Amino acid sequence: MDTKDENKNISGKRKKSGLRRVLKWIFVPLAIVLLLIAAAISIGVWLLSPDELTPMMSEYSSKYLDANVTAGKVELSFWSTFPKVSLKVDKLTVVSKSLKDVPDSVRRRLPADADTLLTLEQFDGGVNIWALMGGTVMLYDVTFRKPDINIVQVNDSTANYLIVPPTEVDSTETDMPYIVINRFAIEGGAPVRIFSLADSVDMSVKIADAAISGTDAPVYTLDIEGSGGGEVMPGLRLADMKFGVDGRVGWNQRNPHHIELQNFSVSANNIGVKINTKVNFEKSPVIETLQISGKDISLADLIAMVPEQYAGSLKKIDTDVAVNFTGELLKPYAIESKALPAMKASLLISDGHLNYDRMALKSLKADIEAVLPEGN
Repeated sequence: MDTKDENKNISGKRKKSGLRRVLKWIFVPLAIVLLLIAAAISIGVWLLSPDELTPMMSEYSSKYLDANVTAGKVELSFWSTFPKVSLKVDKLTVVSKSLKDVPDSVRRRLPADADTLLTLEQFDGGVNIWALMGGTVMLYDVTFRKPDINIVQVNDSTANYLIVPPTEVDSTETDMPYIVINRFAIEGGAPVRIFSLADSVDMSVKIADAAISGTDAPVYTLDIEGSGGGEVMPGLRLADMKFGVDGRVGWNQRNPHHIELQNFSVSANNIGVKINTKVNFEKSPVIETLQISGKDISLADLIAMVPEQYAGSLKKIDTDVAVNFTGELLKPYAIESKALPAMKASLLISDGHLNYDRMALKSLKADIEAVLPEGN
């Protein structure tokens, strides 16, 4: 098979973005590993030592997954943490076998470590037994220490994360148990690489710290920091940049189609915005309320974030101007609508200079308020 036929085969199988499937499946292998362990809790806590439990976990996980799963040590605790059962897994590794039939000519175009899906230095977590008997999965202090995630996709049907064997479709609807988590954290950094041969994507993200607190569940507090960059699509490479997410997310599993962001801050390098919004996904997505604002955003910093291939003459701009803006949605807006939303907006440009080529403005400032009616 020549390279032309390989490329045709790769692109021809792609029906939709592989990244959406990644979001659905990336944690499935680890979840199955943990569920298999949980199934043995009833006898494991009392009868099995780590020396007996560790090879059992590896054996049964590898049997039910298209992957080799190994762990350095698996421990279960009950009496010391009653009424919680606590699980601790050291040095977990998941090596996918889903790429075993990829031709050598295609394999040479993949990363050298394409089969290694996940390595994890340590996992800790607990579940409340009494709550579980009442139908609620109440998780405690779930911590991932130094996870390293490596996502490699050849096409829509071939990827290293597709390690769960297909099962017969069960049309019987079952209610998911109610899940509550008091704390979720990633410690020690979490490098994530996303490589898609079909989409020409090669991105690397490093999550420095991540924490989710569910003390006020169903309102959760998020705090995530990291950095990343790379080839996000053919011809578009993003330089490495720092990012952060901080705020409160309201989501109730009993009303899963509604989500609320409260004082939610998103930042990239020195650019940050704050968002308060309510969104309804029950039918077509509808933004019910939205307030967004940005404070002291440097125009120079904003220009510096534009990818090199698109920056063009923007690089000629020299300025110390800063921008403040606000926006507020005046009525609910259906995202699928072709009309523009009804908005109230303000823009404040601080007094500063702006030079471009032979043009020099010694003083540039503005204070603008506008009401934008819904329409085209």
